[in-house]
Amino acid sequence: MKLFYIMLIFIFSQNLMKAQEHQAVKWLASMQLENGSWENNPGHSGLALLCFLERGETPLSIKYGETVKTSIQWLAKDYKKKGNWGNAYSHGIATFAMAEAYSMTQIPFLKPIIKSAVKRIIDGQQEGGGFDYNYKKGQRWDMSVSGWQFQALVATKLTGVEVEGLDKAIVKGRKFCKQVFKAGSFSYCNTTTDKKADEKIAYPNPVNNMTGVGTFSLYRLMGKSNKDIKAGLKTICNTRLKDLRDILKDPRKWDDIAGKNLYGWYFDTRSVYNTAFIRKEWKKWTKIHEPVIIKAQHQKGYWVVSKGPGMGDNQGGKIIATTLCLLQLIKPMHYMPTFDVRKTKDLNNSEDGVVIELE
Repeated sequence: MKLFYIMLIFIFSQNLMKAQEHQAVKWLASMQLENGSWENNPGHSGLALLCFLERGETPLSIKYGETVKTSIQWLAKDYKKKGNWGNAYSHGIATFAMAEAYSMTQIPFLKPIIKSAVKRIIDGQQEGGGFDYNYKKGQRWDMSVSGWQFQALVATKLTGVEVEGLDKAIVKGRKFCKQVFKAGSFSYCNTTTDKKADEKIAYPNPVNNMTGVGTFSLYRLMGKSNKDIKAGLKTICNTRLKDLRDILKDPRKWDDIAGKNLYGWYFDTRSVYNTAFIRKEWKKWTKIHEPVIIKAQHQKGYWVVSKGPGMGDNQGGKIIATTLCLLQLIKPMHYMPTFDVRKTKDLNNSEDGVVIELE
């Protein structure tokens, strides 16, 4: 009898989450402009497109096929017009989204765009393997910027599209993540600009947003877990749930806490799901995380966070908050392919000394 009630509660919670997800997707689709974009912004449009793709939507989908098709068309036109998708953040996000779109649809005209777009990322990578704002090649690296570039690189590799320097960029990125990892955490950036900056990395703050970014990036670049990824996962589960518990106890704290953490929760959730979804860590995470996200949703389907970079009680802020929340509710990487190392055996012969065991 007890098991029966547990199953009823589980089914109810899953149905509730699906209902919240559908409401959010409906709102997001309604915010798309007639030209196919969201706010005429490639970063916003890339995040929105990812939400539909991760639900398995394609241009052939009955309900949201037109939404996906026009989104892809706008991003393609915007790239052809400008030759890039703006700053490193928006360019990395849009490249990631379009690479996933190509993997799912095989639309021919996307191939040259992806090759060109990812070449900009490869050319913008620092010698040490990381990235900075506007693809600067100085001593400063930025883990937040780097996370989206790594996702774009791996997503492009999975398309099968051959791009000169892609494998080398993935190797450099993997090496970078391993080098800047320390004590179970990742820093936001290095704090010096001298020639020995790599020796003066700020000691990581275990409760910051970047541990999830670094952990997930390393997982995607390697294709499976190693001791550093497991240590990062442990840090996430031991430190990042505190703020979520505080909101669960007092929902009025959502705005203050989410403003500082919503971006990081996206990567935290992906890290936990992909490395521990069949173990206790995933259950521990979702037990606290999902109720917080669901309860914070507006009855019209969107989320709003007044504080935080890019956030605000305005159209653009709502789009960013909603896409980040929705991508957390949709089971991460449920539809999209994982990094199959058997497709990249050449990476095992890299000079970084990292060997991936093939399953």
